Amino acid sequence: MRARYDPGTGQFLSQDPLVLLTQQPYAYVSDNPLNATDSSGLARGIIEGGGDGLSVSEPAINAAPDNASGFGESVTSDTNAGDTSGDVCTVNAKGQPYPTVPDPRTGEPIPAPPSGLTKAPIEERVVWTTTARSNFLTWWEDQGYEVPQGESVQVHHILPRVYGGTNAYDNLIPLLTSQHAEFTGWWASYGP
Repeated sequence: MRARYDPGTGQFLSQDPLVLLTQQPYAYVSDNPLNATDSSGLARGIIEGGGDGLSVSEPAINAAPDNASGFGESVTSDTNAGDTSGDVCTVNAKGQPYPTVPDPRTGEPIPAPPSGLTKAPIEERVVWTTTARSNFLTWWEDQGYEVPQGESVQVHHILPRVYGGTNAYDNLIPLLTSQHAEFTGWWASYGP
């Protein structure tokens, strides 16, 4: 995991990779980074143990179940965009399953969003520019990841800007245009 922590301020400088699930962008290891660890950045839950050797319980990423959302447990097809219980939304309002495309950073499918998201007001949505796109793609390659080859490439916002997604690099991934179209089509029918 590449989380950046500033001990001077006691804050993380990079977002939790599970922000879509936890809704807590800077809350690694139950906000106890001095006494607990999560080397993968993909655990959620409460801190267990005492003294030395604290760990975070309840791993958030499964090994690779067939219908996994990418988070802790398999989500059945009755979890839908109209459900506001906080579950992960793997099926949109048209009954279409969330696209399954692996994220090279984790090896797992790009995580499905939580249920019950609402659209952000237009004036609060982040702006996406060609400069931001170019900077991200340069950063992506600098991290050792490959930009997809073949057809044209789009930079996908995992949580779309229309739903409050940011241009934080943890929320971005380069995809082939055909893969991006799958996500765009799915999001077009997100919600009740």
